[in-house]
Amino acid sequence: MSVPRRLIAEDRLLCWLQAYVDNARGHPYVGHAVASWEDTRHTIARLDAVHTQPGVPTEVRGALVRLAVRMVTEDGALRVVTAIDIPELHELGFRPANEGGLTSDTIDTEPPPDPDAGA
Repeated sequence: MSVPRRLIAEDRLLCWLQAYVDNARGHPYVGHAVASWEDTRHTIARLDAVHTQPGVPTEVRGALVRLAVRMVTEDGALRVVTAIDIPELHELGFRPANEGGLTSDTIDTEPPPDPDAGA
């Protein structure tokens, strides 16, 4: 079973982006990026896969990575983690994680306290 289909079956798929030479017609396929929820609170996203076909310009892979990170951030992820180590992630500010792989916080500051938390 492919990574995206497994994540669908586990109800963890966050986004599955696919790139084509001609997006209007949907072919030929040139690459994809897959992200999932790492935790049940939906605060940490995992970039599970980034793949482009041989010969495809690196700009396509960069665009897939940027869009995937943007989508998970817009869906509420406070951190993105991945085992993938490609230059495009470093360009976006990903850094080595203590437990291996790469990580990036999607916000620079802590969220404001919940006013209802003490009630």
